Amino acid sequence: HCTHFGRMLQVNTRLMELYLGKQKIRDEGTQVLVSHLFDNRALRVLDLRCNEISVKGAFEIARLLESDAVLQWLNLEANRMQDEGAFHIADALKYNRHLRLLD
Repeated sequence: HCTHFGRMLQVNTRLMELYLGKQKIRDEGTQVLVSHLFDNRALRVLDLRCNEISVKGAFEIARLLESDAVLQWLNLEANRMQDEGAFHIADALKYNRHLRLLD
């Protein structure tokens, strides 16, 4: 389902909030979803809580944040990113001007 959501997000200019909590997206799904979000300038809220995302997925999310994505709220609560994943995310925030809330 991440491929379909990703393709939709790549061209959608109206959807501003996407809640995908508890969908078992994991790292592979995160990578697919994020790869399509680089071109999206509309999405402001992305909820990926409880999706078994680990360090590898956190690295992909960090790449998105480094690109100055327009997300304003990102929920990564209750995933498996550990300290290393959190470090990738925190380091990426140096380059992002839009994110206001990170859970």
